Amino acid sequence: MKKVFTILLFFIIASTLTACSVITDNILEINKKEIVKKIDNISIFFDRDSYYVNNHYSSLIEDIAIFLSKNHNVKVILNGYADTMGSSEYNIALGQRRANSVYEIMRILGVANNQLEVVSFGKEKFHKSTDTLEKNMAKNRRVDILILN
Repeated sequence: MKKVFTILLFFIIASTLTACSVITDNILEINKKEIVKKIDNISIFFDRDSYYVNNHYSSLIEDIAIFLSKNHNVKVILNGYADTMGSSEYNIALGQRRANSVYEIMRILGVANNQLEVVSFGKEKFHKSTDTLEKNMAKNRRVDILILN
């Protein structure tokens, strides 16, 4: 009788632990999806003719890097952009340097190389709105962080 009780108790505990594990996994997956929604399509803005990442973006980039370093299956693309000042070649290179700056910070913070892709559009995909020309230009000096999967 004691053996039967022990075996029965073992199965009850094992079933409970399995159920808790499934619930925990589901909660973690929901949290992961919520975080992905929050970090998808984040923009890092730059000063004119600069690829220096301003300090006030440090905690944002760090939070994204921490998430990515814990979730190796999540991949992002870093799209670099520039305003319309200068030649197309200059702006493609500037957009690349901007995206590379964000890339290097993420790599230093532990994000794997295979999780990051860098692309530059320069001034080729200039975003226009009803704002003033200067505000439009400022909105295009950026790197967009986009989730690929």
